Amino acid sequence: MAGPVRNNGSNIQVDSSLSLTSINPVQNKVIAALHLEPAEYEAPTASITNVSQDVENGTTIEEINLQVNFNQNDAGAATGYEIIQDENVIANAAGFTVDSLVVPLGNVEFKALVNYAQGPVKQNNLGEDDPTGQIQAGSIFSQTRIITGTQRSFFGSVASTPTNSAQARALTKIKSSVNSFSFLASEVNNSIIVPQGTTLASVVSSNNETLTGQFTSQAITVNDAAGNPQNYTVFNLQTAQPLAATLNVTLSN
Repeated sequence: MAGPVRNNGSNIQVDSSLSLTSINPVQNKVIAALHLEPAEYEAPTASITNVSQDVENGTTIEEINLQVNFNQNDAGAATGYEIIQDENVIANAAGFTVDSLVVPLGNVEFKALVNYAQGPVKQNNLGEDDPTGQIQAGSIFSQTRIITGTQRSFFGSVASTPTNSAQARALTKIKSSVNSFSFLASEVNNSIIVPQGTTLASVVSSNNETLTGQFTSQAITVNDAAGNPQNYTVFNLQTAQPLAATLNVTLSN
């Protein structure tokens, strides 16, 4: 509806407010341009279940339940889904369960691709169709979820130096990415077993005694979580009597 009309003294009718049916369309066009707020379009988003985790290589994960969530926003409806494992499509659906995944040394990656239709045209604040920025038909990837298989290190104070996988795996277990840890030297053998290539940077006791150079080293084979043999190194400090001190260990990869 047009606003009130007044005379500007020159016998020209001038609109005093915004109107889409103005008898003075030139003025109204200027006013409209000044007050125009374009339509805003929000792009769609996609996500997939967060199954990211770090496990020992060789671990079997019995079920990985993957669900794709598509937020349409101003796009059209979803027209197709893909669930992708390591760049291979494993399902054309919004949900899928991976059974009995044996995690290798390294990464297993999952992501989703969603195809969607063109979205509707929205209106600006003047009630006019405004296609600028309209969401066209397309596709969008979710974020990537990563399951990482890493080796483990083992350590402990024992009566005899570990010489096989079972004895090694009976010790305290930590991720091989952990480079600093401590343990009590309660027995005469103090063993640190690490993946081949990892070295012993320093061992300092709670008595401030540097013991690094007193450790011997030898190769050992330790099985991963699936029972596959892996190459390791065992560093061992043997003493006549238990040190009864805490050993602060730093490794270097």
